[in-house]
Amino acid sequence: MPISSKINKTGLVIYALFLVELLVFFIFKKQLDFIVAPIVFTVCGLAIAYYPLVKEPLSDAGNRAHQKPNKYIVYLALAIVSLSFCLWAHFIFINNPIDIKKSDIIPYINEVYVKRFINNEWVYAKAPGLGYGNWTPNYLPFHWFPFVLAKVLQIDFRWIPFVAYLLSVFIYAKQLLKQAHSAINITGKLLLPFVILFFIYFKQTSELAHTVELLIASYYFLLSIFINNNSLGGRGFSLTATLLSRYVVIFYLPVALLIEWLSNRKQAILQVVFVLVAVSICYIIPFLSRDWSIFTEGAKSYDIATLGEWDGQDWQPKTDNPFQLFQGLGFASWIYLLSNAPLPARVDLHKHIMFVAIIISIVCLAYIVLKKHKTVKPQFLHLLALKTLLTIVFAFALVPYNYLFWSSIVISITIVSNYKLVDEN
Repeated sequence: MPISSKINKTGLVIYALFLVELLVFFIFKKQLDFIVAPIVFTVCGLAIAYYPLVKEPLSDAGNRAHQKPNKYIVYLALAIVSLSFCLWAHFIFINNPIDIKKSDIIPYINEVYVKRFINNEWVYAKAPGLGYGNWTPNYLPFHWFPFVLAKVLQIDFRWIPFVAYLLSVFIYAKQLLKQAHSAINITGKLLLPFVILFFIYFKQTSELAHTVELLIASYYFLLSIFINNNSLGGRGFSLTATLLSRYVVIFYLPVALLIEWLSNRKQAILQVVFVLVAVSICYIIPFLSRDWSIFTEGAKSYDIATLGEWDGQDWQPKTDNPFQLFQGLGFASWIYLLSNAPLPARVDLHKHIMFVAIIISIVCLAYIVLKKHKTVKPQFLHLLALKTLLTIVFAFALVPYNYLFWSSIVISITIVSNYKLVDEN
């Protein structure tokens, strides 16, 4: 008897929101300009975050058993697609050699962090360069330590973020295969992370070639995956990785702890202990306890870099708007134009606005959690909080670099994957 398919309207809406989020971010942000684009992108991200409160996902369990795909075929298909992206990445890396004139990120990870660690030197000793004079290195361990492996194996550092992302995709696929999915639905869901990777390759090649942000995005992707399947160990690892890399996840923690406390207090305590022990082992004991000032001193480098970006690039005429602030993302450009104060005062004003926006978001999320924790599954509340806070934090980033937003966009994959696009009868 033939199996008929029809579009699931609930799933169609969130897939459409995801598509709009990608199109605005990768293609239309400059056409929409710095006024409209941040609004559309931020609203779209928040809509994806809150959609499960309006339309809770329905299981695919009703599909016929023989429609469930063979996992070995799925893994083979993933391997073929991954190999294709691997070859493309190789082409990008060859044509975009690491160059400190284009970005200092990878050169300084190599020269300051990795070489010092391998040579048993103090990683966080002051270093010259970057136009800061002597500065305290400000990357936390999970931002640089994985590249020790690249140094030991003598491979291009940029393969580490790529491999990390592929590993997160395979873990994502493994979790999907544990659930009941029809072949057509699981195919659509498995394509989502590759769609993002395609857009990064195609539209943000320079960011891929000269930053390590795909590694950070992989950590956040893993966190969303382990939230979705309620893996205590997985969440502990990914929380540690995000805290010890681009640590904006810290704003999510109060809401996450509230959700856990209301749903499973024992698990909440175990999660806190896991993360505290892991952070102590990976950062506090070997690094921070040796010099308690390295975190705050390192943060000063970010302040100096921010002022430099707000002052514009060296190659820009002084009359032009700062390049990085006017790429169509974030609200920093608004503060830059609306305030006539000196640059340091404008930056401080934006910091205060960002802080207020974050506090308001946390309070609103806490209220939603208290109202909905008995009727909404904990994982949906966690994903709501994580996506919301990343969307808000990056929307008000002091310097809205394109690559920062990757960590927010990958969370959408996990939220969208909870919905089926097609019903089969």
